[in-house]
Amino acid sequence: AVIKTFRRAWWERLMLHSHALLCVGLLTTGSAMWLFRDRFGYTAAVVGFPLLSLGLAMIVGSATTANGLLGRFRGFGWLAALAYSLYLTHKEIVHLDFEYLPSLTQKGGWLAPVTYFVTSFAAAAVLYLCIERPFLNWRERLTARSEAVKQTALVEAG
Repeated sequence: AVIKTFRRAWWERLMLHSHALLCVGLLTTGSAMWLFRDRFGYTAAVVGFPLLSLGLAMIVGSATTANGLLGRFRGFGWLAALAYSLYLTHKEIVHLDFEYLPSLTQKGGWLAPVTYFVTSFAAAAVLYLCIERPFLNWRERLTARSEAVKQTALVEAG
């Protein structure tokens, strides 16, 4: 998001190579998983988590463009859009599921992860649609207005 917002040329170059970005992201994520073979070790904590974060960011980035491999499949763009909202809410939602849906989450088996998955994505979708997207649209309008004011000032000064 930082690169897309503040380094537009870098972002556009990356999106031209979204297949390579996906491959490097998968390799980076795989390398991080390999480091987690001793998940409580120093290397896993210091190198593994940042490497995992970088790899997943590359995969999400490659899914945001229509010319990318993942972006061609319906749903991956939406999943990439929800990634930040999901990151912000999933821990709290899993805790709430455990507390308020014990019949679904505390018996074990397949029902608990399915419950966590569905409720986490539902909460992320609500957060994205009701808060994140409207504020992103507002930011775009403010940015466009600011650019128009700058252009007007340059024309008047020149």
